[in-house]
Amino acid sequence: MSELKTHQKKFRTVDGKDFGVTYFELRGSRPGPTLSVIGGQHGSEHSGPILLTKVVDELKNVDFAGTVKICPAANPPALSIDFYYYPEDKDISEIDDYHYSLFDHHHCPWGLTVDNRYNMSNAWNQKVGGYVGEVTDWLWEEMMDSANVIIDMHCLQAEKPLSFIYNPKAARLAAYFGVEAIHLLGKGEENGNLLYQGCVREKQYCFCVEYGKQHGIRQSEYQLGRDGVFNLMKTMEMISGDVVLNNPVYLIGNENHDILAESAGHPYYVKKLYETVKKGEKVLEIIDFETSRVSGESFSPIDGIVSYIHYPPIYKPGDVTMCVRECETLSEAGVELDKLPEEFLL
Repeated sequence: MSELKTHQKKFRTVDGKDFGVTYFELRGSRPGPTLSVIGGQHGSEHSGPILLTKVVDELKNVDFAGTVKICPAANPPALSIDFYYYPEDKDISEIDDYHYSLFDHHHCPWGLTVDNRYNMSNAWNQKVGGYVGEVTDWLWEEMMDSANVIIDMHCLQAEKPLSFIYNPKAARLAAYFGVEAIHLLGKGEENGNLLYQGCVREKQYCFCVEYGKQHGIRQSEYQLGRDGVFNLMKTMEMISGDVVLNNPVYLIGNENHDILAESAGHPYYVKKLYETVKKGEKVLEIIDFETSRVSGESFSPIDGIVSYIHYPPIYKPGDVTMCVRECETLSEAGVELDKLPEEFLL
């Protein structure tokens, strides 16, 4: 059995809202690496906070090596209003009439850009003002700085979960988690992002898991999150067991090859998200409103993978419908994955 300690610190927003942030520290029965997991940095992303509480409950009864630190809900003020961030010096009542729209994903009632004063995700080691800087400074010192591996849990609007990494060295760790697609971002674009800060040290690794629904929950993805944490613990030899994934895992490049609609109409996606395609292979049909017949077809410009689909109900000529990118297969489905060599972490 593990030893469980609960840590909480109180904070106050500029507008006088008092709140606490809690993280759980589970110490195993034997020495080993440290795994830190965080969720709830953004207030519209609820899957991490919910499933991580269940992971803590399960790990209390597991014999393992090393230490696991879990902060399910890093940003309670934002989570409490179901909004991306909590603008602590603005009139929060303006959110009362806000209606979230998938097709206006970055709308802000206050007309603000998401900067480091409010966006916890970009405040790590940046000494920003406001409570997000205080929270990230505390969690960095308590949870992240000493961690060998950091999992940063988020949500977006997508048909399937995906992962993000800034540093290619984190790809191998992310692959063990089991999310089908790992997107490689431009290194150093946002130095305050935990994905960047968590890979600065030579033998420290950080990757992001993005579940598929904001402003709601998709409980069907919770098992993936639970299994992903345990997969990492297996490959880090914190617990025994083999890692065998149900799906392949692809490392996806960052150069978009956009597929454009050739006519107006309803889309029919011949290829699905994260399906591999060959150059010249049909990926999309457009169905005409008046004739209900196919009025346009689109084909992949490269060998690659369907990396993104926009999913609006209608298109106009020239609209971007989906993207294809180059990819590398990191792991196959149904194949036992190798454990990490000890020197990978220590």
